[in-house]
Amino acid sequence: LDSSFHVQRQTGGVINTVERGIRAILTFFRTSVLTLIPTIVEWALVCGFVATKFSLGIAAVLVATFVCYSLWTVHWTQISTQQRKKANEKDIQVSSKLADSLLNYETVVLSGNEGAELRSYNKLLREYQHFSLQNVYSSACLNAGQGAVIAAGITGSLILTVMGCFGGKMSVGDIVLVQSLLLQLLEPLQFLGWYYSSLKNCFVDLEALLKILHQKSSLVDGSLRLPSHQDAHKGSGNGNGDIGDIGDEGELPPGLAVALEGCEYAYQSDRPILK
Repeated sequence: LDSSFHVQRQTGGVINTVERGIRAILTFFRTSVLTLIPTIVEWALVCGFVATKFSLGIAAVLVATFVCYSLWTVHWTQISTQQRKKANEKDIQVSSKLADSLLNYETVVLSGNEGAELRSYNKLLREYQHFSLQNVYSSACLNAGQGAVIAAGITGSLILTVMGCFGGKMSVGDIVLVQSLLLQLLEPLQFLGWYYSSLKNCFVDLEALLKILHQKSSLVDGSLRLPSHQDAHKGSGNGNGDIGDIGDEGELPPGLAVALEGCEYAYQSDRPILK
C-alpha cells in the first residue's frame, strides 16, 4: 500500500485489527465447528430417536423447546450487547474525562472551572450507571426466560411420557430415559448466548480485517515490462558520455555487475588533489 494508508491510520490500530482478526478466525472455528454444529446434530439425532422410539408429541416438544430457547436467547443477547457497548463507551468517556482533568489541573484551577468539570464528570457517571443497569436488567430477563423455557420443555415432555406410561405404551424406565435425554440436551444450551455473542464479535473483527486486506493502493502499477538480466549487454564509451552497443557476444550471467573496461586516466603531479 502507498504511504497515504500508513499516514491516515495508526500502526497500533492496524496491528490490533490483524491480531483480533486472527483470533476471530480461531474462535469462529472453535465455536461453530467444535461446539455449535455438534449440538445441533445431537438435537436432531435425539429428536429422531424420541420420535421413532416414543412418540411424535415428545419430539415436537423438544423441537419447540430448542426453537423458543434459541429465539429468546438471540433476542435478549442482542439487547444486552447493545447496552454493553453503550456502557463501554460511557466508561471510556468517564476515564478520559478523569485523566484530562487530572493532567490539566492547573488550567482547570486557574480558570476556576472546577464546578463545571465536576458536573460534567457526574453526568457521565450517571449515564454509565444507567446503561450498566440496563445491561443487568436485560441479562436478568435473558436468564429468567431461559429458565422458563427449559422448565416448560421438561414439564411438557414428562407429562406426555407419563400419559404414555398410564396408557401402557411406555414404562417407568422410559420416563427416566426421557428425563436423562432432556437434561443432556439442555446442558449445552446454557452457553448458547455466549456462542451467539462470540460469533457476532468474530464477524465484526473479520469484517475489519477484510477491509484492510481489500484496501487498494492509490498507485497504479505500470504497464511497461521491466528489464531483466537477459536484456543486458556489453558497451563501450564513445567519448561523449554515451554507451555504444558492440553486440551480445558478452552476455552477463545472472547476478549482474557493472564494470569499466579500457578506461585511461592520468594524474598530474603539479595539480595535487590531497593536501
